[in-house]
Amino acid sequence: MAVKTRIDPITEAVHLSIDMQNIFSRGAVWETPWMERVLPVIVDIAARYAVRTVFTRFITPLHATDRPGR
Repeated sequence: MAVKTRIDPITEAVHLSIDMQNIFSRGAVWETPWMERVLPVIVDIAARYAVRTVFTRFITPLHATDRPGR
């Protein structure tokens, strides 16, 4: 017998978009095949939920010694 579980709606979620940079677009150095398909979806979500959207990106240090570790 299956147990019914009540699932509350998600009300406090955020849209976390990680590393959406032009370097991954068509013709760029690190072209990513799925970027062209995904980008319009990301733009749509970000436009509808701008207040709840967080964009991050990786920024390389000027010198390797500025960021020890791996």
